[in-house]
Amino acid sequence: MKSIFEMYIRGESLIGIIKELELNGVRTATGKERWSKNTLDKLLSNEKYCGNVVIFKSYTSMQLSPVKTKKRKENKGEFKQYMCISDHPAIISKDIFEAVQTENARRSNIEITMNGVKRKSTRYSKKRDAVWSETQSTC
Repeated sequence: MKSIFEMYIRGESLIGIIKELELNGVRTATGKERWSKNTLDKLLSNEKYCGNVVIFKSYTSMQLSPVKTKKRKENKGEFKQYMCISDHPAIISKDIFEAVQTENARRSNIEITMNGVKRKSTRYSKKRDAVWSETQSTC
């Protein structure tokens, strides 16, 4: 688990990490051989790995008519959420977890502005950043 976070901090893309995991025969938490970007993205943003728990991250809604049904939904502000700090032993240090969240925000192509949500004009590229740092060091 720790190596996934470290690969991301080193600049590996989600696809690059997935290739590495599948090459080494690492299975997902549900036992699948194939990883998805969504699974990896959720793993990298899950606060449980640094020992914290968010309560009411999701909730069960019930509909009574015509048949009683239950459906699990993501809590998008319908209910107050609570963070339990150091609820259990951490697998990832808080520093590494925060570094991944910062890197994830930097790589994101979504910007939240006063006018709403929009896409950035540029995209994250490990290769572009490597070329950029090389040109900066030679000037």
